[in-house]
Amino acid sequence: MSPRAKPLPPEDRRQALIAVTLPLLQEFGRDVSTRRIAEAAGVAEGTIFRAFDSKEDLLEQALRQAFDPTAFIERVGEIELEAPLSERLIALVEIMQGRYETLRRLLSVTHRVAPPEHCQPGSSPEQTMLMLQAMVAVVQPDRHRLRLPAAELVRVLRIVTFAASDPGLTVGEPMRPADIVDLVLNGALKAC
Repeated sequence: MSPRAKPLPPEDRRQALIAVTLPLLQEFGRDVSTRRIAEAAGVAEGTIFRAFDSKEDLLEQALRQAFDPTAFIERVGEIELEAPLSERLIALVEIMQGRYETLRRLLSVTHRVAPPEHCQPGSSPEQTMLMLQAMVAVVQPDRHRLRLPAAELVRVLRIVTFAASDPGLTVGEPMRPADIVDLVLNGALKAC
């Protein structure tokens, strides 16, 4: 049995419950029990219902948080801009693949065909722009070396990453981040 959680302000308790619910939701889908969530959080099961109207409310809030791009933008912002371009792009692809896999898995196990309402990609132009700006910032230090504008390189990298990470398209393992970056930066032709 997990140790008892320390008392938290209501919003902090809600966030703590969402944080422990996300991995359980990925593992068990909507069938995850409130008992399992409470055990993982180290709280009584009733605490969940003081923080959320229902189990469904908790699951929806967890899904909304998973689709919120804030954590993605923060992680992209942590990429070391002094590193070589290929290393920065590999780190970026790893972050994109991680987010894509998490969201794909959540949609699958929750039997959804789309993200929660108001979490559709592109539904918030401001958030989409912030995501793109964060990714372009990773490329900017080497913009003088590129044949394409940095934003276009990011667009191509996103397209290839998503296609190369989809199990339905790859028919097996997704492409490794280093291989995706090599393909985008160097193409498919052998060096002359």
